[in-house]
Amino acid sequence: MATPPGSKLNNIISSERYIDLNDTLLFLRLKITNADGTDLAVDEPVGIINYPLNTIFNYCDSQFSSELFCQDSAGAMDSHVVVNRPNRGLTERAGFSAESFQVLGPLHADIFFCERLLLTSVDIRVKLTRASDAFCLMHAANRDYRLHVLGASLFVKKVTVAPLNTLHPLSRINVKTFSIPATSRICSQENLFFGTLPNYVVLGLVNHETFTGRSNLNPFNFIHCDLEYLAICQDGCQIPAKPFQPQFENNLSVREYYNLFSSTGQHLKDQPLCFDRNDFAQGYTLFAFNLAPDEGFPLPQTTTLIVYACYDSILEIDSKRNILVDYYQ
Repeated sequence: MATPPGSKLNNIISSERYIDLNDTLLFLRLKITNADGTDLAVDEPVGIINYPLNTIFNYCDSQFSSELFCQDSAGAMDSHVVVNRPNRGLTERAGFSAESFQVLGPLHADIFFCERLLLTSVDIRVKLTRASDAFCLMHAANRDYRLHVLGASLFVKKVTVAPLNTLHPLSRINVKTFSIPATSRICSQENLFFGTLPNYVVLGLVNHETFTGRSNLNPFNFIHCDLEYLAICQDGCQIPAKPFQPQFENNLSVREYYNLFSSTGQHLKDQPLCFDRNDFAQGYTLFAFNLAPDEGFPLPQTTTLIVYACYDSILEIDSKRNILVDYYQ
């Protein structure tokens, strides 16, 4: 089953029993080939991007009625050389993807992280849209390869329970993107959210060409852009009272790194991040607040600001299978 970029994988989940959405797994069998469909040669300089189970799809739409994660090496995010290991994560993934390979894991869509059982006779339609090969694969710009989905299965856990409306608490994610022109020194985004405020916001900056899809650039290379001023403003109050003012050129960013733990609820918990304070400035620069950089260096290229907001939400289903939500944005 070859699926070109932009094609869709459609699944309909229907059952007379309860469904455990949190235990739903997507299985894919993938293969990278040359542009003409022939098999790759030995040590072909191409590898798939990180976490392909979910990242090869640029859109996952869900409607009612072993994942292959190898961490990219900090400072070598955009390296597409698969020998001599400048980027150990890409080298490991290239080894897995030299021939056809399999991935298995959960779908990254809000409803599939809900730990409550879904009522019977509620159909769920899942549509996965393939991202471009330029986004999914990393290789030299003068080469051309294709990624094929050879097979796909959705494993759904069904449960029989004793016989009221059900409430499904979930963490609702809202992602927004903003383009920041090259040569900009200041960026201020106002009125990011109206109404209910998210629990936390994580910000990341990526090269705009990477965001739109460039096969020789890593889409998960979050750059710091020599940012030197960071703050959010809620109802006229600045948070934090003393703004973040990292100095990346002097390796002074420990406060911003620590803020990732406290803002995302991992503070004092046995849930470490997969990168340390040294990696933070080399491709893992994520901030848990809005930004408004001041002075410093102008941006060398157009940059995309990615705003990742997490809300506490409730999805309610009554005895007639009417679905009620507490959000409308």
